[in-house]
Amino acid sequence: MKCALCGYEFDQNEATAACKNCPTIMSGSCNFIKCPNCGFEIAAESKLLKLLKKLRRSTS
Repeated sequence: MKCALCGYEFDQNEATAACKNCPTIMSGSCNFIKCPNCGFEIAAESKLLKLLKKLRRSTS
């Protein structure tokens, strides 16, 4: 994924590591992905949206 603010490209593991000190990570209620470079929080894509994108790519 790519940060919309700084343009840094990172994977899900890096984003999870950036969230380790956040109190909402414990509750599992956070729907944001944190850029490990600048700290900008990006709204995570829903599972449905990911599925639709995958289906669209496979039909193209």
